[in-house]
Amino acid sequence: MSVRRLAAAALLTLTVLTSVRAQVTPPSDLRFTILNENTVQMTWKQPLSRIEGLRVVVTSDTEEPVKEFTLPPTATKTSIRDLTPDVEYVVTIISYLGSEESIPISGQITIQSSGFEGGTRKPQVSDAVKCSASAIADLVFLVDGSWSVGRENFKFISSFIAAMADAFDLGEDKTRVGVVQLQHGHQN
Repeated sequence: MSVRRLAAAALLTLTVLTSVRAQVTPPSDLRFTILNENTVQMTWKQPLSRIEGLRVVVTSDTEEPVKEFTLPPTATKTSIRDLTPDVEYVVTIISYLGSEESIPISGQITIQSSGFEGGTRKPQVSDAVKCSASAIADLVFLVDGSWSVGRENFKFISSFIAAMADAFDLGEDKTRVGVVQLQHGHQN
């Protein structure tokens, strides 16, 4: 009788140890970088356990079909393409070993549309940001006073400072703005 109990205990211990050892850990430190209006790069750290590969699933609340693909076990980044601006996506990554899977790790992404087709876009007056009246800050801008920035860049810097200052409610007991000119040497 004690031999059977000992054998059963050994089998139970072996089963528990095997399931603990075979547990598949998920990737970690999931991050997203927007590359353009339709593409996001996803990066992560490799799982600590041995895996056969990774499965990525991209879903949305819209009628778009679910995107699903697999990656090799050594992968630490991938690009997700053909995304629609202003649609919220849930991106899930799962590591697997045989039929075992890790817990899913997910992130939500939404790429806001920029309202332009290709190329670069300069800020428009309508893009100006206004801060709420309760926003109070002390702003100090450090400007390169040498002519190494060039006349056009200096105008751009001046416009930037003016736009930033205009976004706040300026006053003695409100937001204050300072500009400091940095120069090296006496030639200016």
